[in-house]
Amino acid sequence: MEQTEEQKERIAKFLKGYGALVKEFEVDMANYPVWVPEANGSFKTIIQSTPVDIKGRGTLSPFIPNA
Repeated sequence: MEQTEEQKERIAKFLKGYGALVKEFEVDMANYPVWVPEANGSFKTIIQSTPVDIKGRGTLSPFIPNA
C-alpha cells in the first residue's frame, strides 16, 4: 500500500520523536515472538513488547570484526 505524503511526514515525525525519547531516557523497546496454544492444539504467534534499559548495555569489541 502506497503511503500519502501526510502519512510519510507523520511517520518521520514519530521516528524522530521516538529517537529523542530513547536518547533522553536510555530506554528502548524489545519485541519478541511468543507462541500461545490454541484450543484446537495449534499455536498462534503474538508479538510481546517490553521496555529495556539500554544505559548499561555492552559495547562492541574493537577486536572483533563486523560479520
